[in-house]
Amino acid sequence: MTSSAGLFPNQEPSKQVLLDWLEHNGVHFSDAIEIYGSENGWGVRATQDIGFDELRTTPPYILLRVRSKLIIVLSVPKTAILSARTTSLKLPRELIDPVPSDNWAKTATTNLTVPTLALILLHEIRLGEIGRYWGYVQSLPRSVGGLPIFWDEEGDARRWLRGTDAERELNKRKESGMGLVRPCCAFGS
Repeated sequence: MTSSAGLFPNQEPSKQVLLDWLEHNGVHFSDAIEIYGSENGWGVRATQDIGFDELRTTPPYILLRVRSKLIIVLSVPKTAILSARTTSLKLPRELIDPVPSDNWAKTATTNLTVPTLALILLHEIRLGEIGRYWGYVQSLPRSVGGLPIFWDEEGDARRWLRGTDAERELNKRKESGMGLVRPCCAFGS
């Protein structure tokens, strides 16, 4: 692990605090996977050759089909997922349950997903050890490389977002033409 900085001064992430938090919040994972630390942060890896035929994500489960048998690899209750609905931060209803419509002006709140999640995360970090999500929050990487919206499309840092709501939001923005536009020339020339 790298040394801590910024919002977590003088504190290294603790695997045991994370494992205790997972257990306390009803998160279960099979013996076929383990949480491990590396120089890039925490990861999940197989502890044995699973040899699966199919991977299925059916919230709250991640399932593998191995020789016609479904195995629950991971089970995460909705209450253990940090979101606008589960945080102690008081948010306007529009940010918790945005109502989609065909009118872009009415759906502007749905474009606030990434900033809302960032605000929620900062709130939980600020709460520290008294916060409900501290066991999870303290395990997060200490440096990621700036704001995700400015990351290269295929860069190393962008891999942190794969499979997350933040990645889906950035992809929606890009498809709608609202993504980051790289300038073709220097300003004023």
